[in-house]
Amino acid sequence: MKRTAFCLLFTLCFVFFAGAVIAAPINYDESSDGDLGYDLYYPAIPSFFVLDIGVNRFAGTETLMHNSSGSDSDIVHFTIPDGLFVSSISFASQNIDLTNLNYAYPEYDLKLYDENHVWSASAEFFKIDDWPFQESSTFSSQLPLTAGNYGIGFYRITYAVPSGTSPNIATWDYTLELTVDADPVPIPSAVFLLGSGLVGLIGIRRKLGKN
Repeated sequence: MKRTAFCLLFTLCFVFFAGAVIAAPINYDESSDGDLGYDLYYPAIPSFFVLDIGVNRFAGTETLMHNSSGSDSDIVHFTIPDGLFVSSISFASQNIDLTNLNYAYPEYDLKLYDENHVWSASAEFFKIDDWPFQESSTFSSQLPLTAGNYGIGFYRITYAVPSGTSPNIATWDYTLELTVDADPVPIPSAVFLLGSGLVGLIGIRRKLGKN
């Protein structure tokens, strides 16, 4: 009887904890993991980063080259799975290096994609007009971001080129952090099963004690 009771308790605990998933938020760095790229319209973006619970972090470098093909801009494409949401978005940009430019003020946007990973619209924008830039509540009017496909990245830049100078280059580093939480859900039926099992075990224990 004691063995049966132990097996019952073990089974109930397994059922209760079987759905638990160890969170594995993303930590991506262009310098070691490869260029994030700027694909936006066509073809459809083949893959998105799938966010997980916790702080998902992306770090990279942007480069603008006036009248040159050497520019390198990034968009972080990501998917928020069902049952999760993004509660905060933090963006930092620093180490700007200007070559023959009077100033450079880049602008970023939150992009929306459909279920086929095709860009559909931009939801909100922000502009960096002071360096270094640190903002812990970017795109706050759109939060929380619910399940779906999104992109955050370079949109355009305002800059001034002194007459007769070249090359004209702006380079800066950035860090994007997306904090993901789980949607509140009703207590799963496994909790009730576990409670019922414990009540049963108490009854069995009392019965054994009487015998």
